[in-house]
Formats: sequence, structure tokens, C-alpha cells
Amino acid sequence: MAGIAETCTHVAALLFKLEAVVRCRETTTVTGQPAYWMIPSNITKVGAEAGHRIDFTSSKAKRKSINSALDGEIACVPALRTSINTCKFSIATQEQWESYLAQLQKASPKAAILSTLPGYCDTFADPVLPLSAPDSLCSLRDKKMDGSELPVLRQYCKTLASKVNVTPEQAQFIERKTRKQHKCSSWCHFRAGRVTASKMHSVFVSDLDNPALSTVKAVCYPNSVATNQCPATAWGKQNEENGRTQYKVQTMKHHCDMQLTECGFIINPKFPQVGASPDGLVQCTCCGKGCIEIKCPYKYRNNTVEEACSSCDKDFCLEVVDGELQLKKSSPYYKQVQTQIFVADAEYCDFILWTLKDCAVLRVAPDPQLWNAVLKKAQEFFEFVCLPELIGGYFTMSLKQISTPGGNQKNQQTSKMVPKKGRTRRSAEELWCICRGPESKDDMVACDNQNCTIVWFHLTCVGLQHAPAKEDIWICSHCSK
Repeated sequence: MAGIAETCTHVAALLFKLEAVVRCRETTTVTGQPAYWMIPSNITKVGAEAGHRIDFTSSKAKRKSINSALDGEIACVPALRTSINTCKFSIATQEQWESYLAQLQKASPKAAILSTLPGYCDTFADPVLPLSAPDSLCSLRDKKMDGSELPVLRQYCKTLASKVNVTPEQAQFIERKTRKQHKCSSWCHFRAGRVTASKMHSVFVSDLDNPALSTVKAVCYPNSVATNQCPATAWGKQNEENGRTQYKVQTMKHHCDMQLTECGFIINPKFPQVGASPDGLVQCTCCGKGCIEIKCPYKYRNNTVEEACSSCDKDFCLEVVDGELQLKKSSPYYKQVQTQIFVADAEYCDFILWTLKDCAVLRVAPDPQLWNAVLKKAQEFFEFVCLPELIGGYFTMSLKQISTPGGNQKNQQTSKMVPKKGRTRRSAEELWCICRGPESKDDMVACDNQNCTIVWFHLTCVGLQHAPAKEDIWICSHCSK
């Protein structure tokens, strides 16, 4: 109760003071050794006795009384207490009790006794209420729904669609807790099941009834080790800080009171199915609030930006239009930065492309028309793909149950995947591509040479950022030799 009455520090200070004084004078105090009695020599034993029968008169007082009597004076001998004095009191009425408590609260609002009484204890409550962080969407898993038909599962998912909602306070908590991004487990924990900015392009081009398994896994289970071990991803993580430093050098001198801060996983309560993790948030008095996205292309790490643009690589994200460097609207990065702008309520996004020889900074403005289409598709993907997968594991479990041993793998067909030109993969557990990695490592593209010995390739392994259009013919480097 001392804590509530706000005296703990004072009591502790007094005790420390007493201890310091005793140590300084190096003497023993009454509490420094066991208690003892100064028993008179004529008394050998002290027995127990009721308090009111004990004579507490000192020998000095008794001697004074005897001397007064011998001198003929009227002795004033203290009388012994022969009975216990009882204090007579009446029980307070309810009105008197309430009046007393009201006066006590007025005189001492923090009186400890008030913290135990109804009607007064509320004032002692902690004004900072504990915040309940939302659970990961992976907690929606319900094994009872395993094996359910897709229409039945989707109907059941509608009853749980509100589980994705977050309050503004929860969104702020998540952003603060995940500022280390891929370096902390909470980042993957809260991203699971939400359509993130980096996967927005893959989601936008997905078939809601037959989505690519790699896209489903990347969105619903973002802690895939295989994906994080990709050389291009590792290169980007290693050099992200170099791009950030160069960005500061190039831009800070052109802005007023510019501040660049780290950023975690942002969820906008207006559309919680979507999230974004910009590489930083920018604030200045001249341009307002913005975000940044840093890219360090592994393929062009030893080239300048101009050399990369002149390489005639249709998969490169930048292009020169009327002498001005721009981010291609067809690039997956364009949808990524648009998602970041609207999720973070930013006014712009500075797109930074860093190589060992160059660094380009492009300002990307909001594109509301594209965002409306992207957001609609992302919300549909969450409802029709993410929830069935999170709750019943529909898409990943269906593929695991398919077994097609033997035969030519290029002619095998599955009921859940219809890739480009009908070329299919047999199982999520098989190894593919020149790297002999699993399908979950990245999106894949099929070689159009019917005699290709490898057939399926990861996009990153062949230097592609997104799969070619269905009408385009793509031949791998092995078959084009």
C-alpha cells in the first residue's frame, strides 16, 4: 500500500540514511543485536502477566513517593490499573461512512484505503490500458475444414473475414514492433495471409480459381527459407543500406528539414487485407510525407543505370522517355510502390536503384486509377484464395494429394494448375530449374522448346522479373545455343 500512497521512495531513502549513519560511526544500535532485558539482581525470573496488572512505576518514582511519605507530605503514588479501559463507540451509519470517505478523498485523493473501495478504486487504475496485439492470420487454421469443397470452404470463410481487421492502435503497435523487418520474426508473423506490396503484381495477374502455388505460399507463408536464400534477394539485403546512404547524400541538400526514419510492416485499417513494408519513411516541410523503396539489381550490379537501360532488356524496371528516366508502369515494382503510397498514406514514393557504379532516384506519384483496380483484385484474392488456404489449406493440400508417378513430366496434367501453354508441374516437393530448387523458391516459367530437358525455370535464375505473356515465346539459354 505504500506504493499507492506514494511513500516507497521516502521510506527507502530513510532506511539508506540510517544504514549509512550506523556504518559511519561504527557503533551497534538497539536493532543491531538480539533484544535483551536489564533484569534487576533480586529478580531471577519474569513470568507472563496481563498488561493491566503490571506495575510500570520506575524505582526512581517509587523512591520519591516513599521520601515524600517519610517527610509527612501527601504521597502521590501512581495507582495500578486494575481493569482494562474500554473505549465505547457506536457503529457508524451508512451516511456517516459515505461522508467520511468523501471528506477523506477531498483531503487526500491518493489515500491507500480508497484504492480498495468500490466507487473510489477506479481513480487508481492505470491510465495506459494494455494493448492486445492481433493474432497472426495463420491462427485461423481449422483442421475440421480439411478436404472441404472450395464453394463450401469459401462460404465458411465469409464468417471469419472480419478477423483480418485491426484498430489504428493495433496498426501502430505492429509497425513499431516490426521495424527490423526481415531481421525479426514478428515481421513474418503479421505479414502471413495479407497481400503485401512486393507480391501485389503476382496477385494482380493471378487466377482466383487456379492461383500459382508459389504465389499462394509467398502470401500465406512468407517465412519460406528457400525464397530468402535466393542470391538476388541476399544481394539486395546486403546493399540496402548503401542505397539508403546514397539517397541521403543526393536528396537531403535539396529539401527543408528532411528526416528519414525506419519503417515496419504497415497495415491500413481501411483495407487491412493489404500491407506494405517500405524501406523508410520520409518527412520534409517542402514535400510532406513520403516513402522510399530501394532496389539493388543483382543482374546489373556492375553496370550504370544508363547501361542497364540501353541493354534492351524488357524486364529491366526503368526506361528513358523523352530524355527522362522513369519507372515502367508494366514493372512489378510500379504496383509495389503504388501499394506502399496508399497503404502508408504517403504523397509520393522515391524509387532508388543502386548499383556498384551508380545510383538513380526517381519520384513516383500516386496513381489512383491503378490503385483502385489493384486493391479490388487484392481484396478478392484475400477472400477467395488466402482465407481458404489459411483455414483449410485448400490449395497446398490439394497438390500434395496428387500423385503422378512415371511418364513424361511435360505431358502430366493436374487439376489445380493450368500454367502457360498447358505445361504443368507434378508436385510441390520435386526439384526444378538449373538450381535444382523447389517450386516455392520463386515463380516459374516454362521453356517453349518441347524437347527441353529442364522445362521449368525460376524467374530469378534466368534473370526475369515476371513471367512472359501467354502469347510470347520464351526459349531458355540451354535450348537457344
